[in-house]
Amino acid sequence: VTGVQTCALPICAVGSDYIGHAVFPTYDFGKQAHYMLLFSDTSKYYNLSLQEAIDRYAPTSDGNEPEVYAKYLADTVGINKNTKMCELKDGQRSDLLECMKIFEGYKKGNILEV
Repeated sequence: VTGVQTCALPICAVGSDYIGHAVFPTYDFGKQAHYMLLFSDTSKYYNLSLQEAIDRYAPTSDGNEPEVYAKYLADTVGINKNTKMCELKDGQRSDLLECMKIFEGYKKGNILEV
């Protein structure tokens, strides 16, 4: 999850990876935090269109291609890039998160004791 401060959400990250993405203690915590980041009614993404949200979530300044990313998500989920995040139904939200995971190349991390 990009752009999550350590405890900006009710679910706290336990740290971050080498490029600054939040790391959570379990997959389920991370998945819930990702959902809240995008779909909470207090989220900075909530009232944005999918394209606007991806422009902010994965900006070109970080080396991303938000147009390609948003098109992939819209095409795969079966929505328009101009659909507002708050207008997505529960199933579409779940599908969107799953597609984001695939697009970003999700990999399970390892826990190292220090």
